[in-house]
Amino acid sequence: MAIPALSSTPSDARTSPTSNENVRSGKSVAPPLPTGKQLGWGLGALGVFLLPFCAVGVGAGYSAVRNALAGNWKQAGFSALFAVVFGGVGFGLLAGVVYGRRQLSSLIARAQVHPDEPWLWREDWAAKHVRDASQSGTWVIGIGAAVWNLIAIPVGIAVFREVHAKGSAVALLGLLFPLAGVAIAVSAVRRILQYRRFGTSYLDLERVPIPVGHRLVGTVRANVATPPADGFRVVLSQFDRVTVGSGEDRSTSEHTRWQEERRVPGAPVRDYRGAGTIIPIEFDVPADARGTDESQPGNQALWRVSVSASIPGVDYESQFEVPVYYTQESTRPAPRQAAERFTSAVPEQPAAPSPITVTRDAEGTAIVFPAFRNPSVTLSFGAFTLLWTATIWLQRYLGAPLFFPLVTGLVALFLWWIVLAMAFGSSRVIVNGDGLTVTRRFLGISRRPRSIAAADIDGIEMPIQMQAGSTPYYSILVRRRPAPGRSLAGSLTLAFGIRDKRETERLVAAINEALGRRL
Repeated sequence: MAIPALSSTPSDARTSPTSNENVRSGKSVAPPLPTGKQLGWGLGALGVFLLPFCAVGVGAGYSAVRNALAGNWKQAGFSALFAVVFGGVGFGLLAGVVYGRRQLSSLIARAQVHPDEPWLWREDWAAKHVRDASQSGTWVIGIGAAVWNLIAIPVGIAVFREVHAKGSAVALLGLLFPLAGVAIAVSAVRRILQYRRFGTSYLDLERVPIPVGHRLVGTVRANVATPPADGFRVVLSQFDRVTVGSGEDRSTSEHTRWQEERRVPGAPVRDYRGAGTIIPIEFDVPADARGTDESQPGNQALWRVSVSASIPGVDYESQFEVPVYYTQESTRPAPRQAAERFTSAVPEQPAAPSPITVTRDAEGTAIVFPAFRNPSVTLSFGAFTLLWTATIWLQRYLGAPLFFPLVTGLVALFLWWIVLAMAFGSSRVIVNGDGLTVTRRFLGISRRPRSIAAADIDGIEMPIQMQAGSTPYYSILVRRRPAPGRSLAGSLTLAFGIRDKRETERLVAAINEALGRRL
């Protein structure tokens, strides 16, 4: 079962202009780079740190060979396990250090030539020939999965023996390691199968960089011999990559701020690489979007093009980071574009029946957002919350200080509040020329209605306020017009957790129409 990583954004989720303000004020949005001396010292220290791993791996390998020649296969297998794990980590990361030094040295050299043009620092961006980022590190992931399972499987066997011999229930927790190993192995095998079948895809861009407020145009060359009948799903996203903590507590997450998608056909092609498919890419970048900003390693603004298709056997997937920057050209209106050259011949797939209903009666337009309208996300997040709650019992069983189960319990209460709101919370919105009124219900019990007069409405927005994995969910937010004597204009959320962007746009259009607002 896939457990979604739910995240939320503040209610004021309009696109942040931070990086654009950096450009206007003359600040760099380029990633900070080390000097040659810093690079040498850093990589050298890492190399010294890895030497003991290499030594243990070599020693364990020698022991494995010696025991195998002596006929002691049990000890030889044990030594071979140590040789693979420690030697793999040591020599594998040393090879990564050597490769990383070459890449960083090349990057620093290009940055010195183009200090104010960070889109020319990356070789593939400068060549307008962007490599599929989803396939990078495929074999590293495969090796990592193998190493994990080489450690986890013996742990699982030991746990099974412990449970069988002593009946220890707590020892069953050790089975989580081999279970996680199975999940990692499945993911690694899937990545490797995709790589073996489709190889590496490339996105050829028409121009570099793509200015904010202008059009992104390009083509993807994929090793798909026969384009699927239902075409390719193409998505352009602007997201923030946030890193918090340090050391073992370091974690990185991605938060989608803007996204647009469409379904396009593919054109078969045959060239020196064999049979393939050309996939057209064309999107208008909003004028108020945030451009690429890598100046803060812990909070980067990035852009990505994702392409996917359902293919018999193994599905096709690719991802490309693209250079969308706020430049001087962004200050000028975009030229009037002709009709899109890549007119879709693939009809939009019919959306699944929506539980959200829109009706019109004497009161006006009524929109009902029922409870439990996202069952898969609600159930998955509920399962995660149940596991989180179970750790409270585990902490008490193991005799942890009272502080830890108390903190875990407070977090569990917050998680359960989200689960219950998703499962049993509903709302009904009545819109007419006088304004709108929203009535929320929980378990069928109504709360006090909230209203905004039509004259007080400053705008209706559809920010991304929730995210499950990489899938954004939209909200409908009504902003109140500032008025004399009112220090805070405020806003009112009509609904949240709407998966389909097109449906959200239709709901906003219906609200504006009922209010008599012209767009």
